[in-house]
Amino acid sequence: PPAAAAPEAAAPVPEAAAPAGGAAKYITGYFPAWVLGAAVASALRPGLVTWFGPYVTPTLALTMLCMGIGISVDDFKRVGNAPKSVLSGFLCQYIFMPLAGLVASGAAGLPAELRAGVILVGCCPGGTASNLVTLIGGGDVALSVLMTSCSTVAAAFMTPLLASLLIGASVPLSTVALLKSTLSVVLLPVLAGVLINSLFPSASEKAAAVAPPACVLLIALICGSVVASAVTSPAVAGAGLGKALWGRLMLSIVGMHSIGFALGYFLPKRIVGLRENACRTICIETGMQNSALGSVLAVAAIGNPLAALPGALSAIVHSLLGSGLAMRWRKPDKK
Repeated sequence: PPAAAAPEAAAPVPEAAAPAGGAAKYITGYFPAWVLGAAVASALRPGLVTWFGPYVTPTLALTMLCMGIGISVDDFKRVGNAPKSVLSGFLCQYIFMPLAGLVASGAAGLPAELRAGVILVGCCPGGTASNLVTLIGGGDVALSVLMTSCSTVAAAFMTPLLASLLIGASVPLSTVALLKSTLSVVLLPVLAGVLINSLFPSASEKAAAVAPPACVLLIALICGSVVASAVTSPAVAGAGLGKALWGRLMLSIVGMHSIGFALGYFLPKRIVGLRENACRTICIETGMQNSALGSVLAVAAIGNPLAALPGALSAIVHSLLGSGLAMRWRKPDKK
């Protein structure tokens, strides 16, 4: 058989960043439990977190600042020399994930509004939570941030184009609003973190030790807020979704993200021949979407709040699947 493509030069797979302190280590190590607990509590008692809605965007920005503090300028220079990794991630993000949403929602036989909502989530860029999961799972955080930024900027034209092709109707998307969101939530906080790292390396090293558990709690709160917003929506409450339809909806969302995680890991590894931590990063970036953006666009573009429900559920599903992978990768391989 032909020889595999030579992998891009890079440092060895790093140890997964995890704080050594007792409470901090406990919080980080049980990331899936915190997210699931927040989701269940918010579904049962949405009033606990509905107040948090206006703070979701600044909280996402804060998590990106935490990511940036752990990144140096040299990290970005190294990623800039790895074009195959960035291109592979981009293709996985905007080819395989939209198709995964189309296939999964079609196989589940969902009604038009729910099917459109699932597909729209698949057409969205990578989520900021993927940067934290990459950090925990021993991936390339600088590559993760770069991929999230690139996919978010590209969403200005890729998301409406793909939605038009796969859903059958054009999705109106404000390029100015999306670019502004990218700058305020991703690019500027990360650059600020990198600058802080460069100017105050000693303090940044100490801050990086507590960043993962802090981000875990913040992302759990964000996920809870998304669920609370969905369960308190009059349109969702009045839709009368039966158990069978709920089950098919959940299966379609789990299926979409599972396909994304699997293809995002094995295709770059087997076909492109990328290094292990780059494959982990692309896997997480592909499988974890900006589900909140999907919910907002569903209401604005489809006109039915029911179409936003897949985005709310997706935020929980991809966090659990992605964090589960991260926990698996944290454990050293047994020889």
